[in-house]
Amino acid sequence: MESTKICIRNSVIRLMNDTDFLNITVRMVADDSGVSRSTFYRYYDSIDSVITELEDEILDGIRFINRVALSDQNNKSLIESTFSRLARSSILKEHTDFIRVVTGPHGDVRYKDRCMNVIREYLEDQLKREGSYSEEMGFYVEFMAGGFFQVINYWVTERPDVSAEEFERIQQMTFQKLPQYYGMINQ
Repeated sequence: MESTKICIRNSVIRLMNDTDFLNITVRMVADDSGVSRSTFYRYYDSIDSVITELEDEILDGIRFINRVALSDQNNKSLIESTFSRLARSSILKEHTDFIRVVTGPHGDVRYKDRCMNVIREYLEDQLKREGSYSEEMGFYVEFMAGGFFQVINYWVTERPDVSAEEFERIQQMTFQKLPQYYGMINQ
């Protein structure tokens, strides 16, 4: 990717730390990044197009990994391969600064819904593949999708010091312990 485009994107991320994304102007980005307004418009139509491109980059990467994971005929379980989880974690870790601001108080409220849809689609596809999807499983999907989103958000906002590899290990441990914790709660 061109350094000018990276500079513009980084500027938008920096500005979102303190300014609602809807209030960020091209002039603000130009001043912050040192690129002219005409240079900005050579790459993007609007501030929203910068944010949407970043969101799409993350979500398209996750969707690709999800398709690969679902195409693995040997993997019939919701507890998928370490590779898939690590690949997703690596994408998220690479975009930690953006995810932190886009889900923060000055971010794009649409992003959570878009993330939840990607998680939801994957869980539903996985359950259908197992032959265990039903209307009632919709509650499970919503519970898991919300949990996944919150855990990811916690990781990037509160614990960015945790590596993608360590986050993958934590996910694995959680999947293994979840039935045990659930049993303790229901006793």
